[in-house]
Amino acid sequence: MIKIEIGQRLIKSIRRQPEIVDELEKILALIARDFGKPHQHAGLGLRKIAPRSYEARIGLQLRIVLVHLPDRLLAYDLMTHEQVRTWLKR
Repeated sequence: MIKIEIGQRLIKSIRRQPEIVDELEKILALIARDFGKPHQHAGLGLRKIAPRSYEARIGLQLRIVLVHLPDRLLAYDLMTHEQVRTWLKR
């Protein structure tokens, strides 16, 4: 099981969209349990998007972006698919 740290950007995003908190908590718990076991986390829509970055679906529109640090995952922010693409280009 990997530790997940909640980033400040994610906290701000959650405050703007409190209706997704339950779904987000469920997804993060599953990611913490199954990270590094590709066959188990396949249903989460967790995928690598850059050398140290991952995304997972939250509903149809949103993605949670995670950054893999040496000892934990940082739940960085919530973004749309297009926002993720823009973020990756920077």
